[in-house]
Amino acid sequence: MSTDATSSYVADTGSIEAILILLVFLIAFALILGEIVDRVLAAWGGAVGMLLVGTYYNSLTWCTGGGHGEAGAVCENNLFEAIDFNVIGLLLGMMIFAGMLEISGFFEFVAIKATKLSGGDPWKLVFYLGTFTTVISVFIDNVTALILIAPVTLKICCGIL
Repeated sequence: MSTDATSSYVADTGSIEAILILLVFLIAFALILGEIVDRVLAAWGGAVGMLLVGTYYNSLTWCTGGGHGEAGAVCENNLFEAIDFNVIGLLLGMMIFAGMLEISGFFEFVAIKATKLSGGDPWKLVFYLGTFTTVISVFIDNVTALILIAPVTLKICCGIL
């Protein structure tokens, strides 16, 4: 894909394809946040929806080369060429790690400690949660740190209500 084609494709944000992609994203996001269905099913449904929209509108041309076949080759109706399995593996590992910490009670422990240390002051609580996130971000990547800190924050919020 040439630079001109890329810029014209990106500039065409009012297209039906862009609207459908946004719609799929918002539906998946709402299903995850609203806990209407299991978040794994909502995420997979969103991913499949994105791939279906991309296949229907033949917009998977961005996955040319890039280690997925010979240079200049397009993912012609091969959706597996559009998936970066390294990222999927990383996310799977992070979710397993976060799930094991949830089972062990780590999030409840950190939530209770942060709440007790803050003494009920919300600004101190924000400071402690931010510091905890920064410290664990030194050892693990930022996405994993956010996956770990989100349940702690939710446990604290649920405990307040």
